[in-house]
Amino acid sequence: MLCSTFDTFNGIKKNYFICNLTTQKFAVFPTPVVSESYSEFGSYLVFDPKKSPHYRVVVFNCSYDWNTFQLDVYSSESASWKSQILFPEIRFHNRKGIHAAVWNEELIMMRCDCGSNWETCAKHDHFYIRFDIDAEKLTTTRVPFLDSNLSQGAMYFGECTGRLLLVQRSWNDPADQLEVLEMMDGENSFRWNIKYVVDLTPFILQSRRSFKFVVIGVMNMGANENDLGVVLYIRGKVVQYNIECKTWKVLCDLPRGDFSAGLRPHYEGSFRFIESLTPV
Repeated sequence: MLCSTFDTFNGIKKNYFICNLTTQKFAVFPTPVVSESYSEFGSYLVFDPKKSPHYRVVVFNCSYDWNTFQLDVYSSESASWKSQILFPEIRFHNRKGIHAAVWNEELIMMRCDCGSNWETCAKHDHFYIRFDIDAEKLTTTRVPFLDSNLSQGAMYFGECTGRLLLVQRSWNDPADQLEVLEMMDGENSFRWNIKYVVDLTPFILQSRRSFKFVVIGVMNMGANENDLGVVLYIRGKVVQYNIECKTWKVLCDLPRGDFSAGLRPHYEGSFRFIESLTPV
């Protein structure tokens, strides 16, 4: 798990450290050298113990005018940072409407070209930015909204079992259903296909009033890559929906104060457990 210390007064991250929850060991490494004209957008752990015992950390920094990016990559194999300044083909204006994840050892970002109507993804174009970590190459693709399966904003954007997944409210029934979409072409057309539907009716029936929830993540629940579960936080509980069996299970109780502190959006502050004896 990737963590960092943070100076709340100055808004500066001091150090990054990697924790192996299996061995209860951790390693600390210093922050990369970043100009004062940049601020950190996000940091991402790239690690697959099936491929290599080594891990990488990607830190994505944006200039304050959003004209340039600085990407810093730390390698546990070389125990050093490598920095690169990149000039994107499009310009971001702020963090709103941007989702990012590591997929196939690439950092992929989806930005909604939404203006003020940011919640309705079906009515505006999207930009996809891919950073190939090995090739150190940045590419940008604009995808028009025509024939899009996207609806009312992403509630989750991340990788699971080698697939890039997105969770959103259903266009047809936004109050009662969630849809799990899979990216079918991450090279050219960036097509999203609706793969599964999550029925929220059991929780709606338990309450006579409307309720709020957040999507924490999507996880693999068995040997088959299609054995997926959606994890949500609903009314003080972390619950898991088994997509194949269409069943719900309460994983634990979690007070709202413990859950909401500093998470933006919530799924970016949640991490999938990887059991590994790999030294850090």
